[in-house]
Amino acid sequence: MTNDKKPRRSAKKKTTKKSAAKKTAAKKKAVKKTMVKKVAKKKVAAKKSALKKKTAKKAITKNKDTWKPAHKVARRKVTPPTSSSKTKLKKKAAKKASPKKSIAGKNRVKNYIPTTPPTQRKINRNLVHYIVNLPPIVPPVELIRSESITEPASSPPLATKTSTATSVTTTSAQESREEKLSPASIKISEDLAAAQDPSKSSLTSDDVAAVDELGQKYQELKTELGKVIIGQEAVIEELAICLFARGHGLLMGVPGLAKTLLVSSIAETLHLGFNRIQFTPDLMPADISGTDIIQEHGQTGKREFEFVKGPVFSNIVLADEINRAPAKTQSAMLEAMQERHVTVLGRTYKLDAPFFVLATQNPVEQEGTYPLPEAQLDRFMFLINVEYPSAEEEKRIARETTGVDKEPLNPLLTGEDVLRFQSLVRRVPVPDHIYDYAVEIVRRTRPDGPDAPEWIKEYVGWGAGPRAVQYLILGCKARAALRGTYMASLDDIETVASPVLSHRVLTNFAAESQGMTSKKIVARLVEEMRDDA
Repeated sequence: MTNDKKPRRSAKKKTTKKSAAKKTAAKKKAVKKTMVKKVAKKKVAAKKSALKKKTAKKAITKNKDTWKPAHKVARRKVTPPTSSSKTKLKKKAAKKASPKKSIAGKNRVKNYIPTTPPTQRKINRNLVHYIVNLPPIVPPVELIRSESITEPASSPPLATKTSTATSVTTTSAQESREEKLSPASIKISEDLAAAQDPSKSSLTSDDVAAVDELGQKYQELKTELGKVIIGQEAVIEELAICLFARGHGLLMGVPGLAKTLLVSSIAETLHLGFNRIQFTPDLMPADISGTDIIQEHGQTGKREFEFVKGPVFSNIVLADEINRAPAKTQSAMLEAMQERHVTVLGRTYKLDAPFFVLATQNPVEQEGTYPLPEAQLDRFMFLINVEYPSAEEEKRIARETTGVDKEPLNPLLTGEDVLRFQSLVRRVPVPDHIYDYAVEIVRRTRPDGPDAPEWIKEYVGWGAGPRAVQYLILGCKARAALRGTYMASLDDIETVASPVLSHRVLTNFAAESQGMTSKKIVARLVEEMRDDA
């Protein structure tokens, strides 16, 4: 019995040893496989990173001017682009060598000799803009105010001063002067003389008196608003331009800058209807335009649909915080702002004149805001930026608003007065070079157009449309009338260029990464146009 059991025990020990050896060998193989896999993964990742670096280097070498990696852009020092010294020297040399250019950059005038001293040259530039070998001209104000101008035979012509040295007396001198002038310069002088001639001007003696009245009413309006609004003179001027140019204004600024108070104060100074619409995310289009309601007739007992007008049926409509409503609700204002009527259930209802929309909006970066669609932005004539007040103005605000309540404002203008002044603004004469300026600066904002500079193609995604040209002309007309002048000037159109174009020029990612805003782009365009002139 003992001989049979001993071999069985040895067999069991052998099998356990073999199984243990197999397990250890399997563990070693698994460890080796995992190590091989890790090494292979590291090699693949290293190859991928090397390929990415190579492709990035190739892309940078191919397109150095058009594209740069994001990490390169972030590290670069952000500064607004300016022309280099080389380009400035080239421009100066070209100006000395080349003849004088007009505003449109097409008509050229040879032998440009300024006849006015340097102190008077800037003043005459705004009124006349181009005078080629001409003596000083009497301002249009004096010509227009005199209904009949009669001069004795011995007196000099109207276009000359008392000095006879500058006047051209002989026919030979006139002929030599006409030979020196180009056809473009002769046309400019003819347009200028036509604009200053009271018989050819669109302003009559009654219109001149109306312009004086408008300027006086504007000063009274500013003093009346000064009782409630401290500072913000530029904002008040731009709002007045929108009102008398028959346009709409969009005020943008952070909360607490008295945007709503300013609009309600303007409505109080005008004897007009006023409604306020508070835009919220749950506001519906019917809440703005109105809707049909079933009403029971008192005598017959029949039920009929009756249209109930919305708050848009007013002379002045305040769209408060317009960018806090979705695009569906904002689109309800498009027809009213452009066509001055509202269509509800197939029926069109005309709005009362004058109709004026003043909207306020908060910056897009704040919570609960929706960006306005481009079609909605284009309906507004001006984008008015409301800035923070100065230290002295803020001190006045704290002193005057925390004391005794102020008296209500006095109404200064009626609806008939506003309509009369709006038609007057349309009749203000505009020289041809102002039209050329408006067309050229708008065409330069379009990156796909032939007139756009290279830096515009780099920073601008979409340019301004033809409605911008219309608002530029209307804006400079209204500004000239409010300031008591009888003809639009270059200074007027340069002033209104920023509020008209800043919300119509849409920038791209390259401009945003380098801090180039639409306002800076328009300011640079105006500066380039001034240098080209």
